[in-house]
Amino acid sequence: MESLINVRFSINPFPGARLRRSLVLVLLGVLTLLLTLLPASTLAQEFLANG
Repeated sequence: MESLINVRFSINPFPGARLRRSLVLVLLGVLTLLLTLLPASTLAQEFLANG
């Protein structure tokens, strides 16, 4: 099983796809933290002000 995974990643034409996916997950986590920590009213006002 491990050899299949290694072969799959070795022939992967986009070796940075996994890194980008993890970066997206980190960004989503930070966004979720901000949404949790900041009051919803403040976020709504910022979104309205920014258009």
